Amino acid sequence: MHRLSRKKSKRMTLRKKHKVVREVADAKKRLRKEARRMARQGIKRPEKKDPGIPNLCPQKKELLQELQMLKKIETEHKNEVRQRLKEKQKDEEFAFLTEKTKPVYKDNSLEALISQADCIIEILDARDPYICPFMTNFIEEKIRVFVINKTDLVPEENLVQWMKVLNNNGPCFKFQCPVKEGMKDEVMKFLVDKNLKAIAVTGYPNTGKSSFINAMKGYKATNVAKLPGSTKKIEEIKVVYNDDKGKVREISFFDSPGIEMAEKGPVNALRATCYIENLEDPYTPVQGLLEKVPKEKLLIHYAIPEYKDIKEFLTHIAKKMGKVAKGGLPDFDAAAKIALHDFFLMKFPFYTPLTP
Repeated sequence: MHRLSRKKSKRMTLRKKHKVVREVADAKKRLRKEARRMARQGIKRPEKKDPGIPNLCPQKKELLQELQMLKKIETEHKNEVRQRLKEKQKDEEFAFLTEKTKPVYKDNSLEALISQADCIIEILDARDPYICPFMTNFIEEKIRVFVINKTDLVPEENLVQWMKVLNNNGPCFKFQCPVKEGMKDEVMKFLVDKNLKAIAVTGYPNTGKSSFINAMKGYKATNVAKLPGSTKKIEEIKVVYNDDKGKVREISFFDSPGIEMAEKGPVNALRATCYIENLEDPYTPVQGLLEKVPKEKLLIHYAIPEYKDIKEFLTHIAKKMGKVAKGGLPDFDAAAKIALHDFFLMKFPFYTPLTP
């Protein structure tokens, strides 16, 4: 009797199975290694080309026309969506302005905002509470209020001296985050008593403009960050407040990006520093940092030896942090950005004494 032969099993031994797994892993490892090598050398991996429609295909011409039409429709749809989003964003930005002022706002947002506002609140950093000269020259007829923020970072005596000087230019209020009892009510009461409804909040970068508005609102209504440059466009935040008579008042605060001065000496460059990683010239603000921060604080913080100038200072930081450029030279650019980063994170305390 003829015996039927069994089908050969597809199962493999574990030895063979593990061998295949190892070979696959090794192949992937070789590909990753090759990709890293090409990335270091700046070589782009060749993209796989679309083979396209074979010439032997009888409907090649019709298919190509159809694909071209579909591509055109897709491009038009993308452009339409992009245009709608752009118009929507523009409408949101111009929501609080009249038709007459729209072109002005588009060209220079700060001037348009100030022209529409009832009051200008300039936020000052208590450690360096200098008034922005641009604002002084621009808003002669507007109500100008000074809010000295971060008052918990400076001695009380120095703060009192600065407030006496600032009171000669306009009403001045102390402020800090988290807010102490009475600080918010003091500012809001002043605005309500003056019947001010549109408030432009301005100042140098990183003075705490967004934090001030969040404190007025009572919760986080706008984005804040420890480093400067978090506010990129003007934003309206409405705050509801009950006055002494129990009447509900609504005040609009307009958060704005930090003011950057056109004429930048070392100190002005430090005040106007935004986006540290993208700075083309980090040395000028570092020079301002050295003028502002006492040398002893920097020596203690970085544990570096005595320095005579900015070059020695950056050399010590580069060596300390292991920042080396080509040829084994200190990377001054990286060292400068480290110092600025630490400055804005308030890693070394300082304040500006009022000089007579």
